[in-house]
Parts: sequence; C-alpha cells; structure tokens
Amino acid sequence: MIVGGARFVRAMSLNSDMEAADKRMVTVRTALEGLATAGEVTTYEPIMEQIGLKTRNPAHRKLIGKILGDITRESHAEHGITLSVLVHRKTGAGRSTPGPGYFVIMEQMGLLGPDDDKVAFAEEQLRLVFVHYSSKSSRKG
Repeated sequence: MIVGGARFVRAMSLNSDMEAADKRMVTVRTALEGLATAGEVTTYEPIMEQIGLKTRNPAHRKLIGKILGDITRESHAEHGITLSVLVHRKTGAGRSTPGPGYFVIMEQMGLLGPDDDKVAFAEEQLRLVFVHYSSKSSRKG
C-alpha cells in the first residue's frame, strides 16, 4: 500500500508470510526426517514439489536452499547432524551428492575445510543422520 508516496506493508501480510515460511520449514523437515528414518536420500524435485516450488525457477531454487540451510543449522544445533545431506543433485553417473550449497553451508559452519574431501564428508554426514534416526525409531518400538 502507498500512502503519501511511502510504501507500507500491512502487518497482517507480514504475519501471513511468516506463517507460510514456517509451514514450508515444517513440511520439508518432516519429509527429511521420514527419509532419514527410512534410510533414504532424495533429489530436490520431490522435496520442492511438496511446498509448491519448481526446480526450473531460480527464485524457488534460492528459497529451497535457504530452507535447507536453516534446517541444517537447526538439526546440527539440536542433534549434531546435518539433515539436508539427504537432498542430492541428479547426476547421470549413478552416484549423487548434495548440491554445492550444502558444502558452502558446511564451510560456513566450520564443519568442512576448503581442502577436505567433500564426497567423504557427505558420506559421513549421511551415515550420522541414518544412525541418529535409526536409533530414534528403534526407541519408539
């Protein structure tokens, strides 16, 4: 809304945007936790589809990167694991790894050095996630 030449945003709109962002985070984290419990990885597309995002849209790719980064920071603070390691890029070689954004976040968090073996790091993080969620599910039963 514009009043006297100044642009304003209604508080109700901001609240609605924040609620939508929270809902996206919960949806993605719940999906990742389900995958972790099942011992599976996924690609970006099915995760993005769950929250109405398209892989071909650059703004959507940026948004999923932010969501996954936030989830990873939370899961690491809570449990010492990086939950977004479950989301991989599609590759034709038959072997997949998380996207480059995952490794940037790992470096920012101080978990990965610039000269570290990224594939070995991702494999170890994946193992830690699966161990965490397998022990969590075995405690329920």
